[in-house]
Amino acid sequence: MGFLDKTNPKATPESARAWAIGGAIVFGLVGFFIWLQAWAHDDMPFGFVFFIVPGMIAGGALAGWAIEWQLPADVEYEEWAEAAKEPKPPDPEQSPRTSDP
Repeated sequence: MGFLDKTNPKATPESARAWAIGGAIVFGLVGFFIWLQAWAHDDMPFGFVFFIVPGMIAGGALAGWAIEWQLPADVEYEEWAEAAKEPKPPDPEQSPRTSDP
């Protein structure tokens, strides 16, 4: 199971996009206020806002997308984690790979 695999059956590209936008807004505002607080105390140069806020926006968008795309909202975490660990049964239509050519 990879990071990009969809594990939330109710997630759609539109819902994941909405969560990404929401995460970007929240993280961007948090990053801005963190920078503003440090800048007000002369602990950070003004130009750092152009690095901190976009980084927080990108991180928030990624986190928001991943939350929606991978974690189902109506399932307990322990139940979801156990289901994710269980191996999927093999597809009977596919032949098993062998090392012989």
